[in-house]
Amino acid sequence: MYELYYNSADVLNIVLAAAIGLVAIMLAWVLFYVAMTLRDSYHIVRDVKEITGETKKAVMLFKEKAQAGTYLLSVISKGVKDVASYVDDKMKGCKEKTEAKKGSSFAKATTEKKTKSKK
Repeated sequence: MYELYYNSADVLNIVLAAAIGLVAIMLAWVLFYVAMTLRDSYHIVRDVKEITGETKKAVMLFKEKAQAGTYLLSVISKGVKDVASYVDDKMKGCKEKTEAKKGSSFAKATTEKKTKSKK
């Protein structure tokens, strides 16, 4: 039937075929893992891009809010300055009127009458 006697060339061919088969299996395994690594890298890069996009949006929103806040603070500051100058002008006007009344002869006469009537 089958001859079990192999010569050295047959054994060499069988061993070479097995080695080539193992190398092919190893290369397929390595190629599969390289493809999976590249796929994972793609997902990581995509996620990082999404995160940086969201971060950029947040920074721009913060920048816009800060600019609006700065504008609001400048308006409030101007308003406070205007109110302070108005109050200061009114206070000066009141002091001047009071000093003018104290310095007038009518105010002196009225003050003297009040002091005499109290005695």
